[in-house]
Amino acid sequence: MTSMIRIPGIILSSLLLLSCGGDELPKNLGGISAIGDSKLRVYVVVVDSLRDDEVGPQTPSLLALREDAVVYEGARAILPAVTLANHVSMMTGVLPNKHGMISNAYFDGTDDVSMGDPALMDVDHLFTRFQNERPDVQTAAVLSWLPIFHVFKDEGTGCEPGKQCAADFHWEPSPADPSPSDSARDIVTMEAFLGWLGETTATPQFAFVNMTDVDNSGHIDPTGAGGGPALGRQLALVQTDAQIGRLVSFLQDDPAIWASTVLFIISDHVMDWSTPDGFINLRPVLDAAGYDETMVATSDNGGHESLYVLDTDGRPLQEVVEEITGIVAGVAGVQHVVTDYTTPSRQDLGVNHSNAGELVLFSEAGFRFSDPSFDANPLPGNHGHVATQPSILMIAGGHPALGGPCVIPLANQPAALSQPVDGPGNLSIAPTVAGLFGLAEPAYGYDAAPLSQAFVPGCGL
Repeated sequence: MTSMIRIPGIILSSLLLLSCGGDELPKNLGGISAIGDSKLRVYVVVVDSLRDDEVGPQTPSLLALREDAVVYEGARAILPAVTLANHVSMMTGVLPNKHGMISNAYFDGTDDVSMGDPALMDVDHLFTRFQNERPDVQTAAVLSWLPIFHVFKDEGTGCEPGKQCAADFHWEPSPADPSPSDSARDIVTMEAFLGWLGETTATPQFAFVNMTDVDNSGHIDPTGAGGGPALGRQLALVQTDAQIGRLVSFLQDDPAIWASTVLFIISDHVMDWSTPDGFINLRPVLDAAGYDETMVATSDNGGHESLYVLDTDGRPLQEVVEEITGIVAGVAGVQHVVTDYTTPSRQDLGVNHSNAGELVLFSEAGFRFSDPSFDANPLPGNHGHVATQPSILMIAGGHPALGGPCVIPLANQPAALSQPVDGPGNLSIAPTVAGLFGLAEPAYGYDAAPLSQAFVPGCGL
């Protein structure tokens, strides 16, 4: 296969740049270049926790898209493989140590709280960048889970200088009935997205859409324990696929719209299932070793957990962290303990941030963290750990700049704990979208290469 080419975004944006009204497209893109199409539509649709082996006869719309798409086989999420961290990485192109969203929740010094707050983000996401650099692009955020909705809200009152900006259309999820998952059903989400598409005539356009039914069903369906067939999840797959079908039909009904569309279908992570007794409770172990809640706080996020050292009792921090590492590493179900003193380290994984704990733990497949007791996380379906890092990534649409259909195998399939620094995967979305619209690479750089092969005839294979 042709190797991915790492080219700074500012160069990518100028390579073969065409006039806004131009119809001719670059024939051989060495990297992502601004398409120069005044009618360009780029839509990123995230099917939360969708697994590659779940695309099949029960998902005919996704299956048909995959057959005509550029497919990155074996694409990967960032670690921790949780929803907030990965959606923010998609929209920034950087790891948690740069963007600040280190998980779904964190210990804020007092309690374990959600990270659904735009003020916690340390770099600009795509909506902010579009507002500042390409305000002519109409943008939409149609995000079904409330914490993601909050993360991408205006940070201040309106789009204030130096603060995060919301999309032009920032839809607030409105569940049709009480939803313990704080998310709207996919049918409601798609209705909102199609409504925006139908009412918006100005182009170019960019939209970021999140659909959560598949993920919600996977969390609660006990028939998925051990990775077996989850009946509730299968039903959710069928229903979500029908919504994807509605979107594709809308886009294809107008040949001009389809010919200007680049459609990303991606999952933020996948799902792993544990049996009722497959939970990891570190609190009793820590307490027994003298590290009670005044000494060490915990923040569990399913397949991974962060430990925050609050009091070293006058001892060197490294000594305390290494002692705790020895204590928790031997607990059944704990696969990896990552600190500043391990290999790989927190910095190596991109999780060294002031909001991250001094110790970041990942469970084995079939286990979940549940502190301080079983009741904290009784759900069988979880993610966050290495087993849930694979994701789906396909680029479809009728835009002639696309080089597919083709299948691009993953060049770097890690056998050990690592981040997908070179992609392809969730980190690749922002540099690719930014390149297509001619946004310059930010000063802090990207942590992954753009998906340049998707825009080379035949994908360069």
